[in-house]
Amino acid sequence: MLGDVLGGDGIFVDLTIGVDTGHYDSVVVASGGDLLGPLTDLAEDCAQRVESYEQRLDELLGVPDFLRAMPELAGVELDAA
Repeated sequence: MLGDVLGGDGIFVDLTIGVDTGHYDSVVVASGGDLLGPLTDLAEDCAQRVESYEQRLDELLGVPDFLRAMPELAGVELDAA
């Protein structure tokens, strides 16, 4: 069983991306502990980042534009070194 594999502090995450019409994305998370708080925060952050991305679609005319915007959209700071 999955619980036996995960142990007390393990987390299993399955991410499915549906790229064809009629197929949908999903995230499955299994854990022995309560992850409701962290997962709720993560879902809210994800929704905000998707909204920010969608608001900038007119500016992202190609891959170079997207790559330049990605750190800000993802909320990460890249090491310039």
